[in-house]
Amino acid sequence: MPTPSSEFAVLFADVSGSTRMYEELGDARALSAIGHCLGLVRSACDGHAGRLVKTIGDEAMAVFQLADDAAQAAAEMQARVTEQPAVGTQALAIRVGFHFGPAIEADGDFFGDSVNVAARLVGVAHGAQVILSAATAQALSPWLRARTREVTALTVKGKLRDMSVCELVWRDSVDDLTTLSTRVIAAPAAFSLSSSPRPRSSRPYARSRSERRRLTAAGPVRPASACDRAFRKSCQCTLTRRPAARRASRSTTVSSA
Repeated sequence: MPTPSSEFAVLFADVSGSTRMYEELGDARALSAIGHCLGLVRSACDGHAGRLVKTIGDEAMAVFQLADDAAQAAAEMQARVTEQPAVGTQALAIRVGFHFGPAIEADGDFFGDSVNVAARLVGVAHGAQVILSAATAQALSPWLRARTREVTALTVKGKLRDMSVCELVWRDSVDDLTTLSTRVIAAPAAFSLSSSPRPRSSRPYARSRSERRRLTAAGPVRPASACDRAFRKSCQCTLTRRPAARRASRSTTVSSA
């Protein structure tokens, strides 16, 4: 009978490159190497109050009562697997994803949205990488939350909105950090474009005549821009109209006399 929904940290661990292992090592050696990795996963879960629910092929599923326990188990299993010697030309590695949220236990298995999300997270992780949802990162203790960093927004089937995803940095060396090959989060631009017109003081044709003479005398004359041509044209129109205005005023004066 299903138990009432409770909150669990659901974790999936997947042996990276298992298909290539079978091709290069053969069935027997590949199966042995994968079984060894899953044994390390089980041991890490047992050491942090976790429960291994099941293994399917090269993947293991475990649950924890606390998100902190899942995070520490994930870090430990990654450290143990990466310490193992390579099998042939294959370096052993696992991918880990976990999510904290409501789940239902039935017949020794777990079901619900949290299980689906955790399965999606492990699917986008790289080898030697631990991925968790941003909501799960917020549920961690401060010292563990400080070891996470947001890496992308993930589209999850059945979800109306994209889900923010974080990486748990379980290594201390910056050179060892892994990255997620999904959508890249662009940093905000350092400047913004504005449609408002520039101040008149910044326009070339707004300079005074004496300033233009100083600029011309100081160096070679640059090619006339569209703004300069417009300025010269406006000047020519003004010069041709002023004599006419003066003649008109003179004729008006004579007529009045």
